Order: sequence, then C-alpha cells, then structure tokens
Amino acid sequence: MIFSFHKEFTPVAQWIPALPDGKSRQGAEFRKKMEKYFIYILKSLIRDITYVGCTNDLNRRLDEHNSGKSKFTSKYKPWQIIYSEETTSQKEALKLEKYYKSSAGRKKIKTILS
Repeated sequence: MIFSFHKEFTPVAQWIPALPDGKSRQGAEFRKKMEKYFIYILKSLIRDITYVGCTNDLNRRLDEHNSGKSKFTSKYKPWQIIYSEETTSQKEALKLEKYYKSSAGRKKIKTILS
C-alpha cells in the first residue's frame, strides 16, 4: 500500500498551539506533564511495617529503598511492592499518597494486606 500526503502538509510542531506563556509544547515542561506517576505501598520482609510513597519510576524507587538511600526504609529492608496505582499527574499521586497515610487510607491498606 502506498501512502501519499497532501501537498500542503504542515509539520505537527506548527499546528500544536503554544502554551499560555508562549513556550512550545515540545519542551521539558510538557513532557513532564505527560509523565506517568505511581503511588506505591511497600511491605518490609523482616518486620510488619508498610511504607507509602509516590514516584515516576517504580523500579528505580524500589532499588533506592532496598539499597538504603531512604532514612526510614533503610532500617527495615528488604522491601517488596504490595500495591501500586498509576496516575497521570504528580499532583494526583501526591493526593493519593496523602490519603493512604491518613487513618482511612491505613484501613484500606489493611484490607489490601488481608
């Protein structure tokens, strides 16, 4: 199959409108807005302890926890991910992290563990 383009084809960069401040949508800020973020719950393999956090890279963050780069989690390593949820923004991930650290969120974690 042969594809042909209209003679007046306009490159994508020209028809995507600029951001309100005039910056291109192809910049780092736009890519950051398109990143996926995760809320995650870790469980220590040696103690009955859980940890809630958010990140844009689950594997990297788990490695950081298990290598002792986080002050709190270094005391209870090794860790495993028992729950993760993908979000479309850092703001949403932080909101969920705050929820899971609340009393209602801790109850939800208990239901996940059982």
